[in-house]
Amino acid sequence: MGFFSGLNAEAYDRSYSDRELVARIAAYFRPHIRRLVISIVAILVIAGSGALSPILISRSVDLMAQAGSRRAILLIAGALLSLGVLTWLANWVRRRLIARSVADVMLELRRDAFRASAGHDLSFYDEFASGRVVSRITSDTQDFAQVIVLITCLLYTSD
Repeated sequence: MGFFSGLNAEAYDRSYSDRELVARIAAYFRPHIRRLVISIVAILVIAGSGALSPILISRSVDLMAQAGSRRAILLIAGALLSLGVLTWLANWVRRRLIARSVADVMLELRRDAFRASAGHDLSFYDEFASGRVVSRITSDTQDFAQVIVLITCLLYTSD
């Protein structure tokens, strides 16, 4: 059995070139380009606030060493809190938009796969069990969605 036991080729499988697959995937994500652009902006905000945080802390330590007033300390604490809230909000926006986009793409993939499987002649299901075809559609689209989420998380966390 092993890890790749579910990846057996079926007789109804088709082969596509990498270029064709990328074009088809891009076509599914094209309606969600606005969400993806906002997600990229959120990632840039997260990166900017992550880079700004140590600079702000460094300047704050210098300012407190010179002035040390209560007002300066409260201002610094407020700025750091605001930066943390901004980072949290940007991360929430990023995760929400990516999750919605991937879910919508997965739904459209499943719809298209169902339409294709329902469009087959009934003799097709004499040779291939319908439950197996449905299971394949479900598992393949779920695996695709997980790969997309993992890729976006990897791109987000690569520093």
